[in-house]
Amino acid sequence: MTAPPPSPVSTARKPRPLTGAPDSTRSGHKRRPGSRRRIPGARGPLLILLAVLLAVPAAIFVFLATREPNRIRPTGIVIHHSALGSRDADRRADAATIDRIHEQRGFGVEYEGRVYHIGYHYVIRHDGTVQAGRPERCRGAHCKGHNDRVGICLLGTFTNRPPSVRQQKALIRLCRDLMARYNIPAERVVPHRDLGHTACPGNRFPFATLRRQLGD
Repeated sequence: MTAPPPSPVSTARKPRPLTGAPDSTRSGHKRRPGSRRRIPGARGPLLILLAVLLAVPAAIFVFLATREPNRIRPTGIVIHHSALGSRDADRRADAATIDRIHEQRGFGVEYEGRVYHIGYHYVIRHDGTVQAGRPERCRGAHCKGHNDRVGICLLGTFTNRPPSVRQQKALIRLCRDLMARYNIPAERVVPHRDLGHTACPGNRFPFATLRRQLGD
């Protein structure tokens, strides 16, 4: 008996699925109804937006630093005494007095359109009154090599007697406020003598007590 002739082999290609349509033959599973389709390249714009948002604060800081070369972010606190030569002079002095003395010594810096001569950022009088000197964000002129720190001057000469109780209380409050505002640890609050060849703020200044109270 004669065998039937073989069936002709079809050479036609199977139609490819339309672009954007679910392709169950490629992935091996069908997309669930209602599921969101991932758009190719959608992450690119999001990453660019994130990079821009992160770069904006840095750009602002660079702009301000360029515009105000004397701008700082305080990294610590330096304690001074005025030591004006006599107890009476120290008692009568104030921030304006220190400003005039520093002007005569040639101190001066321009910050946000104003010239400041006083090198300290704060002055504390005998009665505990706190007076502003240079703005906190303005580079100081009170401790060579460390003028990115806030300089606080207590009026008085503390080689033979300590500051008044009111001065000490005002200093603690001011230091705590600055420490909280600029995230300054207690170990970054130092006497002037720790950073230069000087006895300032005097050997009767109770610095160990101050450090202990700031660390609590």
